[in-house]
Amino acid sequence: HLSECKNILYLGLLNEGLGGALIMSGKMVLGRTFGAGEFGHVRGGREGRICTCGRRDCLETYCSILAIEHEITRTLPGRKIHGAIAIARAAMNDPGVLKILDSVAMRLAEVISHSLASLDPDALVLGTPSPTLSSIFAELLRTHLQNEMGNLAMRDVRLILAAADHEATLRGIGGMVIEQCFHTGETALSVGNTEVAGRVNGE
Repeated sequence: HLSECKNILYLGLLNEGLGGALIMSGKMVLGRTFGAGEFGHVRGGREGRICTCGRRDCLETYCSILAIEHEITRTLPGRKIHGAIAIARAAMNDPGVLKILDSVAMRLAEVISHSLASLDPDALVLGTPSPTLSSIFAELLRTHLQNEMGNLAMRDVRLILAAADHEATLRGIGGMVIEQCFHTGETALSVGNTEVAGRVNGE
């Protein structure tokens, strides 16, 4: 049960950004500036990408649904894919799209591996607007996290998928998903080497 996990890091690859939330000892950690668990505005590259916050190269300019769409358009001539569901479908048939997702997963792993090593959470919860995309991305992310962390405890951390939707995202999907699991005690269902928590919306 996800409800049995007392230390959780949530990451959401969302339409226009990268969401995050942190629970330690069963309580939401807000932080001094209410930014605990938020990785979206940590530097994620050096390509000069402009973020909505006004800075350059924030991680969410590389790791969001919008960023993935732009990368597909930039590197795969003639391909224009919009939305998480379409990205997931393309990734299952197009090696080029899957390669882009893999590079996003590698970049994300490079940034969050340090936090995972220091926080040593019970679970890493991953959400995207598409359950299928979450499943594909989770396996890529797992591989890169293991590469980054070597023999550290990542092999024992549960990687759990959580459904996301646009309305919930606007209200803070990370905290909502995690809090709902704590209060309802919903189970985590095994999917390959990953797990799915909460209610998964149909595609």
